[in-house]
Parts: sequence; structure tokens; C-alpha cells
Amino acid sequence: MIAAENMVGLLLCAGLSQRFGSSDKLLHLYRGLPLVQHAAATISALPFRAKVAVVPARGTPLQSLLIDLGFALEHNDAPEAGQDRSLRLGMQRAIEFTPEATLVCLGDMPLVPVEHLCALMMAAGPDRPAISVEGTVRSPPCVFPRIAAERLAGAECARGRDLLDEAADLALVTAAPGALTDFDTLADFESVA
Repeated sequence: MIAAENMVGLLLCAGLSQRFGSSDKLLHLYRGLPLVQHAAATISALPFRAKVAVVPARGTPLQSLLIDLGFALEHNDAPEAGQDRSLRLGMQRAIEFTPEATLVCLGDMPLVPVEHLCALMMAAGPDRPAISVEGTVRSPPCVFPRIAAERLAGAECARGRDLLDEAADLALVTAAPGALTDFDTLADFESVA
């Protein structure tokens, strides 16, 4: 187990929202709040050493919202390079806080409960990463211990999923049905009440 006080909560929010259309899906309202605010609130419910959000380099209302919620921002000037670039940039910023581990969440996953994050932290250890699983699908949120975080932060070609798959002792933490739903299209907002 790694206590939240010894971890950084990392929120990835620099995607291009290509399947959503011309607006930023993370600012689209879901249950009366911007989509990203749900994941941000879940992270904020725990006493992490620090909270970091990776955001697009251009100034947006998203950045203001996350600053207001207490997140330090890391800018991704090339989000088209994919999620692994955001993960690497986020890890580079996270390790500045010298955490024992970093818990990674996605800004477009509003249904992950705090209890699931706690279960991931309970399952993780100094040499043991943890990842969420629903059925046969592995997905963030996940926990990267310090050694894995430093490897990700320092390698241009490292992929988070590969690091987890290579782990000798990877904890699989079962999520409640539907908790790992990510929102990509307007239909996703309408289909998940």
C-alpha cells in the first residue's frame, strides 16, 4: 500500500477530442458540471502530495478550471503525438514532488469512484504497479511506482502500457461495471445518465 500523502495525482487532459467535434469534450456539461470536473473532484477528494494536470499548450478555459481546482499544470505542445507524450510530460512534472508513486487518471472518465482509487493505492507497492480492469479490459486509472515513473519520465519512446505489461508483479484491480467508461462522442454523454 502507498498512502495518498506519498503520491501525486496526475490527470491527463490534453487529448484532441477528435471524435467529439469542434468543441472541447472536457468542458461539455455532464450532470451539470464540465466533464473533466468529475475526474478532478475524485482526485481532489484524496490528500495527494500534489495534483498535476497535463493540458494543451494553448490557453483555454480548461486550464483556468483546473487551476481553480488546485492542479499544477503541465503543458503538452504536441497532443497529436498521443497519450504517451502526455503521460511522459506528466511524470516529469510529478517526480519533481518526489512521490513514492503516481496515480494516473483520465479527464474523460467521470464515473471512477474515490473507492476505486483507494483500492488501486492499496494494491500498489514500491515495486508493484496497479491498473484497473473491467472484464478483460485493462485501463487507467493506474498507479506507477517511483521507479516506473522515472523510467517513463526519462525515455522518449517509453509507453506506459508496455511498462505495466512488463511488470513482474502487476496488481489488477477490478472496477465496478461501467466505472471505466470514457466519453469520446456526444452520444456517450447521452447514453450514460
